[in-house]
Amino acid sequence: MPLPAPSEQYSAQNEREARRLIEAELLALRSLIRNLDDVASASIANDGTLDIDTDRVAGCLLITSVSGKTALVGVSGTVHTTVVFAVAGTWSGTQGTAATINVYWNAGTSTYRLENKSGAAQVFFVTRFGTVTAK
Repeated sequence: MPLPAPSEQYSAQNEREARRLIEAELLALRSLIRNLDDVASASIANDGTLDIDTDRVAGCLLITSVSGKTALVGVSGTVHTTVVFAVAGTWSGTQGTAATINVYWNAGTSTYRLENKSGAAQVFFVTRFGTVTAK
C-alpha cells in the first residue's frame, strides 16, 4: 500500500525549516570568512624553521606544502599548546622530530614555530582561522 502524500501544511513546514537551517549555515560561513586572514607563504630549507604566530592567536592554522603535505594545527594562545591533525608520520607537534614537519611553541622566541625536518626544502602556505587578541 503506498504512503499518503504529505499535506500542503506539512510540506510548507518542512520548507520553512530547511530555509532556516540554510540561513543558519550561511551565517556561520560568513562569520568564518570574516575571521580568515590572508594566506602567507614561505620557503623553508631542510632543518630550517619559521616563526609563524605569537601567543596572541587562538584557533587553527591550516598549513599546506607544495609537496602536498597538509595539516590542521590547533593553537591555544597563551596556553602554548599545539594539536596537529594530519596524516600520521608526516607532521608532529614536537620540536626536532626527524623526517617530519613540526609545529610547536618556541619559548625562546615566544612564537609558534614551523620546523622542516622532511629531508628537502619545502614551500609552505599558512592560513589562520580564529581570533587575535590585543596586547
